[in-house]
Amino acid sequence: MAADDEGRGKAIQYFLFAASVGLEAVIIYLATNIYSVGLAGLSSTVGSTNAISTIVAMLFLNGMYLAVIQYASQFAEKLTGGH
Repeated sequence: MAADDEGRGKAIQYFLFAASVGLEAVIIYLATNIYSVGLAGLSSTVGSTNAISTIVAMLFLNGMYLAVIQYASQFAEKLTGGH
């Protein structure tokens, strides 16, 4: 690492960015696992429920999954301070 302040600042920014990307990956991984559990639960109850509740459940699952993926980057950057 460089001994001057500018080089040290760039190194810190790099590590914060790497931490931010890693945290974002963990958040998306957890969201994917939750989504797959929700889909598995939904597929086991499809035969016993009506079509409207199945559609509403799918819309809810898709909306929540999309929201988590969309905001994971912003959340991770704010949490770590990486840009």
